[in-house]
Amino acid sequence: MGSSCIEDVQCYTKTAHTVCRDNKCDCHEHMHHHNGTCYNNVALSQACTTELECSLTHAAFCLRGKCSCLDSHAPNRNATKCLPVALGHGASCEDDVQCTVTLGGASECHQGTCTCKEMYQLKASIGKCVRDMLLGDTCAEVSDCHEPFEGNTTRLECILGVCKCQPSYVEVDGFCINSSGKEASSIILCVVLSVLFIFL
Repeated sequence: MGSSCIEDVQCYTKTAHTVCRDNKCDCHEHMHHHNGTCYNNVALSQACTTELECSLTHAAFCLRGKCSCLDSHAPNRNATKCLPVALGHGASCEDDVQCTVTLGGASECHQGTCTCKEMYQLKASIGKCVRDMLLGDTCAEVSDCHEPFEGNTTRLECILGVCKCQPSYVEVDGFCINSSGKEASSIILCVVLSVLFIFL
């Protein structure tokens, strides 16, 4: 491989699947060489017969007759390369699949970081993104209950298997509102005005 030539016959009589290109013996188009032997360039999910056919894709190998990513990697959405699987919530990423392998289908790669989708939160005990248990939803533990847009804090708690407002809050129109302050009054006023507007 790489020896000087003028015609193809000078190459393929020595090494199979070779041609004379630019006066040097080289593999056919869509093939690559390794230790003097030419192998097909096989993409992810395509049929293969040996590991070396998959070797042009980093972290790929031939599994059950198809080029696949190593367990520590996952194919990107175009199946053009193998990306390292993210270690967990907050890990860096470039494609959703890096997150979903670890955190489940309710996760995504947002601005280069693995996070849970809107209306989902990380359940640390299982390391997966699960749907928010909202006011009135059934729950198993306190961490199940979560109010959207409240960050890591919540005004809910799990009482007898149901997400309810914590003692210092009251339920107003489906939300937990501070029972001893201006917040409750302003929310109630907004609700009353909304009702009046509908009937006017």
